[in-house]
Amino acid sequence: MSRPSARMVTHDHDVPGDKAMWVFIFAELVTFLLFFLVFAWLERGDPAGFAAGRSDLHPGLGLLNTLVLLTGGALALAGVRRLEADGAQNGRAAGQWFSAAAITGLAFSAVKLTEFAGLFAQGRHLSSSTFHFFYFFLCFIHLAHVWLGMALLLWARRRAGRERPAAERLSAWQAAAAYWHMVDLVWLVLFPLVYLGGGRP
Repeated sequence: MSRPSARMVTHDHDVPGDKAMWVFIFAELVTFLLFFLVFAWLERGDPAGFAAGRSDLHPGLGLLNTLVLLTGGALALAGVRRLEADGAQNGRAAGQWFSAAAITGLAFSAVKLTEFAGLFAQGRHLSSSTFHFFYFFLCFIHLAHVWLGMALLLWARRRAGRERPAAERLSAWQAAAAYWHMVDLVWLVLFPLVYLGGGRP
């Protein structure tokens, strides 16, 4: 009798990955949603001030980071698919995809920190305006989530050793990839909301 593959270990009706991770992801999404609603509400009260603050930003860098994060999400998904296709037995080969996804997190961080440094050099900081407060606050909180996502990707990669049960190994990878996709999703809302917006003087 053939050994069941990793795809056979999980059931179609089950949530992929660890259920506790999905609860955590849901809580994070709700928290970011509240921040975004506050930002949008404040912008309605001061469209000219938010438009002036937004003029300090570089949408091109924001778009670049969007492409970087989406690339990381595609790489993480490729790693999970490879692990599923290999029956969760060849984790080291699939782990190369997760390592590459983590590298995109480094690229995102480099662009974002460079952007922060440029704004600081212009004298912009948390107390410059309401817009700048929310820009730095939201972007830094999201950046911290990128760093956590990188840590989860590398943690999952370490669990790819052959001594790990196939189902446990696959669940760890699915959970890490799900968290990274959450980071992607938050940025896909944060980027147009903060960098582009709708308020005009």
